[in-house]
Amino acid sequence: APPPMTTTTTTTTTTTSIPPTTTTSTTTSTTTTTAPTTTTPRTNNPPSPGCFWSLNYYYNYGRILHGFCAP
Repeated sequence: APPPMTTTTTTTTTTTSIPPTTTTSTTTSTTTTTAPTTTTPRTNNPPSPGCFWSLNYYYNYGRILHGFCAP
């Protein structure tokens, strides 16, 4: 007959002390000042030809539409 099986269980418990953590909170405030915006006064003059841009577009080899503006 085979010898009886024996089971050995070993439990090891290790306890380490954790030092307390200190939490510091820092509050920062940022003040931003913006300069007043100035707008260009509107005139009743009609726009000059230089104000108009032409839109050109083309297809490349991959059939993707490209567009660009030029004065």
